[in-house]
Amino acid sequence: MAGTRTRRCRVAVQAWTELFAPVVVPERTPTGCALSAGGGRLFLVWTGSDFRINLASSTDGQRFADKRTFAHRSSATQWRSAVGSSDGSTSSTKTVALAPALAGAAGGLHLSWTGTDGRVNLWRLAAGDAGHTVLHERSAVSPALGAWGDEVVLAWTGNDARLNLVHTDRGGLSPSLRLEESSHHAPAVCGIGREIAVAWIGTDRHVNLVWSNGGQFGTPLRLPETSYMPPAICPVGTDVLVAWTGSDHHINVLRVGPHATGQANRFEARSRDAPALCNQGSVVRLAWTGTDSRPNIASLRFRRA
Repeated sequence: MAGTRTRRCRVAVQAWTELFAPVVVPERTPTGCALSAGGGRLFLVWTGSDFRINLASSTDGQRFADKRTFAHRSSATQWRSAVGSSDGSTSSTKTVALAPALAGAAGGLHLSWTGTDGRVNLWRLAAGDAGHTVLHERSAVSPALGAWGDEVVLAWTGNDARLNLVHTDRGGLSPSLRLEESSHHAPAVCGIGREIAVAWIGTDRHVNLVWSNGGQFGTPLRLPETSYMPPAICPVGTDVLVAWTGSDHHINVLRVGPHATGQANRFEARSRDAPALCNQGSVVRLAWTGTDSRPNIASLRFRRA
């Protein structure tokens, strides 16, 4: 991975014909969830109300079983200030759950989260405790993971609001790359062939996307749509799908590529949190936490407009 250089990108839209009825998982989470696929299974990860990270899997995308609850917790402390009626300003704190991230690669399933100390964690589950790495970097929001060939890419928003990337490299980690772009939310990341695509919500709340070309990142595409939550991203062929929760809480999906332009598709599904995307072979899975705090998972069918 390298720095930025100028590169223009355009938007290619799919006209979505159907969002299949979602599977509602009988679990609850106060934040978003994440998906990954591999070995004929679909994996779902979420943070429980006790801030502990949970993982379950399904062979048919309908019934999730083999639930594992890890000792690791993911949360952040938010400070709130207010003007008091008599003695000036006051402040209070609130602990909020942060969503974990999930991606599979040749080394197996990888899990990432922001610890209660603000440190970014990466864990290759198949390696047990030896596969758990705690990065020096800190973040106040969730990290993002995406498969990139045989490796995975980890992205996070630093405490300086800058976006950062690192990838696994034959059992180790590459040097980190700090992008010029900024956000107050978690980013989204995925591999697309030999390149990497990153999506984020800008400080002006607009959805942004950039992808690399020869290892260097071009000029970001700034979409007209806005969101108060992190986006999601996954590859489809040579394009990427970007999903986000709109300001009206509806889930939106857009296919982005180099050749055509169009509009995003807005679904009736509603959430107060970030969505998740996963490409499982020929099926694209969309997940979101419903307004009842339960994870929902549905398949997407689309065609070119």
